[in-house]
Amino acid sequence: MPQVHVAQEHECLNDIAARYGLLPEAIWNDPGNAELRELRQDPNVLLAGDVLTIPALQQVRHAAQTGKRYRFRRKGVPVQVQVRLLSGSEPRKDARYLLEVDGEALSGTTGPAGDVTFWVMPGSQQATLELEGEERYELKLSRLDPATEASGVRQRLINLGYLDVEGDEDELAVAVIAFKREHCGLELTPEDLLACDDDAYERVTTVDDRTRTQLIAIHGS
Repeated sequence: MPQVHVAQEHECLNDIAARYGLLPEAIWNDPGNAELRELRQDPNVLLAGDVLTIPALQQVRHAAQTGKRYRFRRKGVPVQVQVRLLSGSEPRKDARYLLEVDGEALSGTTGPAGDVTFWVMPGSQQATLELEGEERYELKLSRLDPATEASGVRQRLINLGYLDVEGDEDELAVAVIAFKREHCGLELTPEDLLACDDDAYERVTTVDDRTRTQLIAIHGS
């Protein structure tokens, strides 16, 4: 019999699927989640409080001979994670990195697209990435909130380097303006910004539909 699960803070679909012994796509594509799919569009994007239908497990039988050993591997565990590193719009390819996740250290060089690919167990929350022995980044591996939410806008601006993790509301406004200047055609000089009245300032710092669409496109989700 299907069950119902309410998404919790920092819980992604991979975490939920692992908890119930299912593949993420088995939950995402279940007919009971049609409205959620329409709302969120991306299985990697959930919001705390989202309600998911969890389909019942299906029994599968495999023929086997006594006296022989067999190996069964669970699909979907561990989970593949890919991070792309950019300098402006240019990929940071061939950069040496050291990655620490789940108590293990992995080293290598970034790929042609500036990518680093690694595997984590469901429920992993954080990894540490060191580049060229100098730069150090804390990677949050939890769920990405929808871009329709203020939290989702903030997450994407942080991931794209426009905003510090501890950035306040004023710094968030500056980050929105910077993103809109680079990707939405906003023409605004520092002098123009100083001359803005309250209404004009609210307009240029508001994340409208066009900005939101660009933010999703540039971020990749």
